Amino acid sequence: MRNLIVLSLLALTACGVSDNAELSSLDQEQAQSLCEETEERTITCGDDDFSFEITLGGDCDAEYIAPPEGCTATVGDSRACSDAYAALSDEEICEAEGVPSECDALFDESCIATE
Repeated sequence: MRNLIVLSLLALTACGVSDNAELSSLDQEQAQSLCEETEERTITCGDDDFSFEITLGGDCDAEYIAPPEGCTATVGDSRACSDAYAALSDEEICEAEGVPSECDALFDESCIATE
């Protein structure tokens, strides 16, 4: 579930929208525009016995579901998180036991939908 949330939020990394804009304030058009600026990256993790794929970015046709009211994560937070993932090698992403610290604002309790 955590990877799915990261992937959705990484799709919001952007140019053209202020770093200070809260993710919860974006409309569908803004989210679509931002998503289209994010390069898709697919990574295969595992070995011959068990493997899985992780896709960062992409799927810009999906409906944007804004974070819950009260979430103060910003476009700048999303950019920082995306940049942190971009700096990691495929192997580092596969072996990670959590998300980069630059993604902490996106995983604040107030930003995780419970429904």
